[in-house]
Amino acid sequence: MIKSIISILFKIALSLMIVSILALGGIIFVLSFGRTEIEDKLNELVLENRLEIVEIVEKRLSLDFEY
Repeated sequence: MIKSIISILFKIALSLMIVSILALGGIIFVLSFGRTEIEDKLNELVLENRLEIVEIVEKRLSLDFEY
């Protein structure tokens, strides 16, 4: 009786562990596609605002701050 209860609990724990590992893998897989989309959007923003970024960096490097 006790052995069967322990066996069932072990099978449940093992199943939950396998399901959680598969779910984590699925989440990482989905997020990897979202990450490339975010990177593309950020690259577009950088290209659109390149002149402003260059001016800001030049001011910072020349220590010509406007407060």
